[in-house]
Amino acid sequence: CNTVIIQSTRYISGQSVFEMIASGEALECNEMLERVLRVCHNLQQCYRRYQQIAEQHGGGSWKMKPNAIFSRLDAFMERCTDILDFARTVIQFSKLEKVDIGGTKG
Repeated sequence: CNTVIIQSTRYISGQSVFEMIASGEALECNEMLERVLRVCHNLQQCYRRYQQIAEQHGGGSWKMKPNAIFSRLDAFMERCTDILDFARTVIQFSKLEKVDIGGTKG
């Protein structure tokens, strides 16, 4: 999990998120954050899948609990989700900038 977090922060760091948003690239930032969250979610799914396969083939249950393994990854994903919500809000407000409501005739 630590390696996925490190690679994710190399792919899109907190500083680059705000730089992208400030430069009007909130949509690209949104896509990158969604990609990071997808990778993290897929890692958790793979773990659960192989855990089930091991149990089905007589390997017994794994001693490590997913909560213990994924606690740091879950916290990272929660922070990414918060930033993603912020990026989506910026995108929505940028759409409002481009809309002309009313005018000289109402």
